[in-house]
Amino acid sequence: MNTCSLVNFLRVVWIVAILWYELAAFSYQVSQCPWPVIPRNDPVETDPHAYHAPTHVLLIADTQVLDHRSYPDRPAWLMWLSQRMVDLNMRKSWWATKQLHPDVIIFLGDMMDGGRYAMSDDEYESYLRRTKDMFAIDESTPVYYLTGNHDVGIGSSDEWSKFARDRWLSHFGPLQQRLKIANHTLVLLDAPGLVEEERKRVVSGMSFPRWTAANPNGPIAFAQQSAEVVHSERHPTVLLTHIPLFRPRDMSCGPLREHGTIREGSGYGYQNTLDYLVSNMLLEGIRPSVIFSGDDHDYCEVRHPIRPSDDIPLSELHSVKEVSVKSFSMAMGIRRPGYQLLSLVPPSSASPSGPTISDVPCFLPDQLGTYIFIYGSLGAVSLLVLLAYHVFHVHASSFQKSSILALLTLRRTLSPSVDMEQVRSSVLQSPDHSPSASQVLRTYDDEPDVTGEADFMLPPPTPGIVVTAKRKNTYPSPLKLRFNVGGQKLVADFSSVRDLLYGCCGKGGTHVVGKGGRRTGLLRAFLGDVVAVAWLPVTLFLAVAWWFL
Repeated sequence: MNTCSLVNFLRVVWIVAILWYELAAFSYQVSQCPWPVIPRNDPVETDPHAYHAPTHVLLIADTQVLDHRSYPDRPAWLMWLSQRMVDLNMRKSWWATKQLHPDVIIFLGDMMDGGRYAMSDDEYESYLRRTKDMFAIDESTPVYYLTGNHDVGIGSSDEWSKFARDRWLSHFGPLQQRLKIANHTLVLLDAPGLVEEERKRVVSGMSFPRWTAANPNGPIAFAQQSAEVVHSERHPTVLLTHIPLFRPRDMSCGPLREHGTIREGSGYGYQNTLDYLVSNMLLEGIRPSVIFSGDDHDYCEVRHPIRPSDDIPLSELHSVKEVSVKSFSMAMGIRRPGYQLLSLVPPSSASPSGPTISDVPCFLPDQLGTYIFIYGSLGAVSLLVLLAYHVFHVHASSFQKSSILALLTLRRTLSPSVDMEQVRSSVLQSPDHSPSASQVLRTYDDEPDVTGEADFMLPPPTPGIVVTAKRKNTYPSPLKLRFNVGGQKLVADFSSVRDLLYGCCGKGGTHVVGKGGRRTGLLRAFLGDVVAVAWLPVTLFLAVAWWFL
């Protein structure tokens, strides 16, 4: 294999890797996680008009679109690069996820990493445009948003904007709301507001009913009003909250979690779980069929015990499942981002006493692992292959020259009966003979014998530096296609494509040998081929990034 063949082979490997890991892998991962199926009534045995197709709801958590405040300890250039790489990853993830064509999309809070910070209106609008452009969707698809602590804040700080909630209301919609989807009631809580109000209620010493009477428009009052609506309508209920509900310490999150668990705790601008009393009020009052939360970034599935009720019967387990949905961002301390798929069918369309709700977690490619392990390993292998090729090439060339010099010495010192034509033929017909070998043969063949004693003389000294002859251009003939259009002859010349493939293979075929020259020639040829291999995959990667960004 010559240098150009090796370079082009490595180019093809890199191009396939870039196309797969930057594009196809995202679509493939999405295709491997279809919408969950719910058993339904047999349309032959029941009224076919009573059947309704499932409503597909896409749940996205913690996108936390970065801004310049996200990593204050990083230098400006690294923050700029981090922001671009995370944006690129989420745009590719969203491009693939949209192929599921959901009927409804719900974001579970923390849309913008710095949405709560004090900033000018112009800066906020620019930040908002970037966020919504990243998650662009057809206008016919309903989209709903929950508040998160990074959107509106928890507690107080001089760094946070006093207009955070007003901005949310103007650009994302209500802080809390109830939806009717497929004869199900979806309760969307204002979890940050609920945390703040619960702290005030505890300090005041009021009970929930008294607090609700004094604050009829707050998050606690909304939760209790939602409980009344659920009991009166008797529809299956889905509870959605940014902050997870309280659970016992060190409660397992299941096998799909990457590390750790969710524990009670709070800090600057965050609270890991809702308080125990608030969580119990939500469970006993709303009695949801399933709960979805965010905030934690990693996947967590737990079951909350709840007392059975004649009004809203539960499963035999007497418990409610809560799923904390994975973050959609690669920058949230997890290797594989994800999302949740939720299918809802009206109770009339489900099988008797069967479920009307089904959900499944879905995971996206490990982008950081791709950069470190896939591209890193492939880069190391490519460098080793090129280096081994050039080292072998130089040593093989030096060995062949030494062999030729030894044969020529025999010619001058031994009997002239040695068949040098046979030697020449075997050397030149060797598949790995170098141009320098032919040069040495020609040099010695052209030297005449000056005396009859020349056969017994030693060969003249070898020059200090031998430079190989310039390779003859062995490109294939230019690629031209001729057309006849309307009586005019047109020629399409694809020589530039040929030049790209054959003319950018570095200078691996030329090595300088001699005193101090061999090492320089090897390094120059090696680096030239590294650049020749790299420029095309790098250009492709930048083109993909430019297309998404």
